[in-house]
Amino acid sequence: MNNEAFSEIVHLLISGEVIDNLCFTLHYQRLLDNVFFDEMNDFLHRIDRKCVKTHDGYGFYAVYLNVQQRKVQDSIESHFNAFVSKIEPLVEWVRLCRSLHSESKPLAYNDIISKGHLLSAIEQSEYLQSRLKEIIKKLGRSNTASSSQEHLESVLKYLTAENYLFNTGSDTGSVYVATAKWSLFYEQLEYIAACEQIKSDSDSQLKQDALL
Repeated sequence: MNNEAFSEIVHLLISGEVIDNLCFTLHYQRLLDNVFFDEMNDFLHRIDRKCVKTHDGYGFYAVYLNVQQRKVQDSIESHFNAFVSKIEPLVEWVRLCRSLHSESKPLAYNDIISKGHLLSAIEQSEYLQSRLKEIIKKLGRSNTASSSQEHLESVLKYLTAENYLFNTGSDTGSVYVATAKWSLFYEQLEYIAACEQIKSDSDSQLKQDALL
């Protein structure tokens, strides 16, 4: 076993990263090996964690085994609050990309993002320019930029730093690929929606009970 690689993967998982074939190619390939995957989980179980796959199988990430502990609940709450604060601008970005897709499909793993294509469409649409500025604002990015190109570059830089996009390293640096972090993002949105539905159903039931 490569102890250095093992340690790197553990660190990435417990820090909340999604390991996929784009951002962490070698680590992703190692986790596809059943023996290595089992060894990883044997270790993670000791610290109350478990490595799982995204529903589409494109990424690995870590979850808690026991969420009843107070410190675990605090950690989950902190992570959840950080995630919630970024939901709106990320959803706006998905909508912006979807509006430019020929099939109007949501951004998904391995989708190609061309900065040139995006910029051309944005510069021809005042509506898209306003949406881009709103994304910048909601992400808390510096709003001193004056051009659509600067706004777009700022968002792309953020999404790349957060591993939502992978820069292909082309000569112009203008081609990106969507990572498996979007897969987890959609799963988290579905979970939140399900929880909200349960809360809504529960509130409705309480109201009905109060009327009886």
